[in-house]
Amino acid sequence: GIRLNDNGKTYYFNSNGFNLNVDDNVINILLLGEEAIGSGVGRGRTDMVMIASMNVKNHTVKLTSIMRDTLVQIPEFQGKTYLDNKLNSAYEIGGIQMLYETIAKNFDIHLDGYVLVGFDDFEKIIDAIGGVEVTLSAKEARYLNRTNYISNPSNRNVVEGTQTLNGNQALGFCRVRHVATVDDQHYDYGRTSRQRVVLNAIFDKCKKLNPTDLVLLMNDCLNYVTTDITKEQFSNYLEIGLSLNLDKMDNCRIPAEGAYTEGSVRGMSVLIPDLDRNISVLHNFIFGDPLPEGVEEGTIKDGLDHINAKKEEEARKEEEARQQQMLENQNSTNANGTNSTNTMNNTSSYNGTSSSNDTGNSGTISSGTSSSGSTW
Repeated sequence: GIRLNDNGKTYYFNSNGFNLNVDDNVINILLLGEEAIGSGVGRGRTDMVMIASMNVKNHTVKLTSIMRDTLVQIPEFQGKTYLDNKLNSAYEIGGIQMLYETIAKNFDIHLDGYVLVGFDDFEKIIDAIGGVEVTLSAKEARYLNRTNYISNPSNRNVVEGTQTLNGNQALGFCRVRHVATVDDQHYDYGRTSRQRVVLNAIFDKCKKLNPTDLVLLMNDCLNYVTTDITKEQFSNYLEIGLSLNLDKMDNCRIPAEGAYTEGSVRGMSVLIPDLDRNISVLHNFIFGDPLPEGVEEGTIKDGLDHINAKKEEEARKEEEARQQQMLENQNSTNANGTNSTNTMNNTSSYNGTSSSNDTGNSGTISSGTSSSGSTW
C-alpha cells in the first residue's frame, strides 16, 4: 500500500483504492474465532470478529466487537463480484485477504495483522493461562449446565456468581445467545458481550504476570493460533504493552447503538448499519477522531438521534428552497409571457387597431404542496 501524511494523520491506500485511517501511534490487530463445524477441511465462518487496539501515545488498549450479522459490502475479489452479505461470510468466501478488504471497504480502517483461533485451540489457550474469572447469572449457569454449549458433560457444573472457568466452560459461555447476559443483553448482542467479557478476563489474568512468565505464555499460545504476525513483531508488541503499564481495557461494539436497523436480506436476518455514523464512532473510539456534532462519548445514541434530526431539518430546508426556486422560475416564465403579449398588442395598435381594448394577460401561478419528509 501507499502511505501519505496529511497534517500528522497517515492515510493508507490499499490495492483496491480504499482510503484507510492509520495512526502510527495505534496498533490494530484483528482477532478472529473460527467456527468450522460442518465445514469439513474448508474454512469456517468467523463466529468472533474483534479489533484489539493499542495506543502507544495515550497508553490505552481497546477492544471493539464487530457483530457477525452486520450486513457489509463484499468487495470484488480475484475478478469476481459478490452481493452484500454478513460480515462473517467474508473469511469463508475468500480467507483473510477478503476479510481485510471487507473491513477496509466498510469501516475505513487499516489492520496491522490478525490472529485466528479455532474452538479447540481457544480452550487450550484458556487452560494455558489457568482459566478465566467470569460472573454468571443464575439463568446462565442453569442454561450452561443443561445444554451442550459446554461440550464436555463433566464440566457442566458451573454456578451462579463469580468463578474461574476452564477452557471448555469459557468456550461454552462465549457461544450462548438464547439467555440474557448479566447486563441484560440478548441474542447475538449477548454473545458478543460475553466474548468481550472473556477477552477482558484474559487481559486481567495476563497483566498480573511478571514479564518473563508473560513472554513464555505468549510464545506457548502462538502454537495454538494462525497469524500473519511474526514472532519478532509479537515480541515488539508485547514489549510496547509492558512499557505502557496498561491496567484496563475499554470496550466498544459495532454497529453502535442507534446506528443500525434490524432487517432481512435474501432470507437472512441481518443488522443494516449506517456506515458513516458507525465509522465515526469506531474512529473516535480507536483513534480519538472527533465525533460528529451532537455525539458525546458515553451518550452515543442521544448524539446519533441529534444528528438524524439535524439531517432531517437540513433536508426540509433543502426541499423548501427547491420549491421556492420552482415558484420563482414559474413567475419568471409567466412574466415573460405577459411581456410578449403586451408587445403583440402594441404592434396591433400601430397597424390601426385601437389599443383601448387591449387587455394584458395576468399569469396564473399554481404553487405545489411542499413535502418536507425525507427517508434515511
